[in-house]
Amino acid sequence: GGSTNDMFVPRTNGPAKIIMNSVIGGSFGGCMAVFVKPHILGTYSFVNRYDTVALCSGILVGLVAVTGCCDRVEPWAAFIIGGVGGLFYILGCFILEKLHIDDPVEAVQVHMFGGIWGTLAVGLFDNEKGLFYGGPGCGTFFGNQVLAIVCVIGWVGGTSSVIFYTLKRL
Repeated sequence: GGSTNDMFVPRTNGPAKIIMNSVIGGSFGGCMAVFVKPHILGTYSFVNRYDTVALCSGILVGLVAVTGCCDRVEPWAAFIIGGVGGLFYILGCFILEKLHIDDPVEAVQVHMFGGIWGTLAVGLFDNEKGLFYGGPGCGTFFGNQVLAIVCVIGWVGGTSSVIFYTLKRL
């Protein structure tokens, strides 16, 4: 948060709000992941109640989700963004498990699913242009966020396909 004063594009609010919203988002993302994931995926038992990996990944996904708008959201919104980020992480775990895709460090669940939600959250919760605040051009701003998600998925999917196909042939 302290490096925000030296960036080329000045932030709306100072490091204090950025750090506070980051801590709130990460904390609630971790809580959501550690308490909800075992019940959704069916791994809860008296022996295996809490998963440390889920806690750490939940904190990370909360941070990923809130980072894009950490200076332009209220603390209550950071709470929601982190919590829903935790749910997106759990959804990612569920989908990858059903597709039999092994991701032992849960990078896709954290960064892809958390990044998708974080990009949508910018369009929803931004103090000035967010859809929930109804400012001028808020629909266009939200549409730009959706377009950004599609572009990133297309770019990463295309580039990765070329690289992995080449590696497979070699």
